[in-house]
Amino acid sequence: RELIQPANYSVSELEKITSRNKTTWYLIHKDTAMVDPDLEMSNWIAANAKPEFLSTYIRIYAHRAS
Repeated sequence: RELIQPANYSVSELEKITSRNKTTWYLIHKDTAMVDPDLEMSNWIAANAKPEFLSTYIRIYAHRAS
């Protein structure tokens, strides 16, 4: 198991994290735009992980290795 602390990761860092785990969970708070103004991180997660829970304040995605 691995816990990744919230941060502004690059897409390549997200890909590395995802490749190390069978399942990777991503929690995105509504204020993520403060650390990800171009939404590069959020867009990558939305394109590469399945939404598990979506609300006004938080979105939870899961990426499961094939």
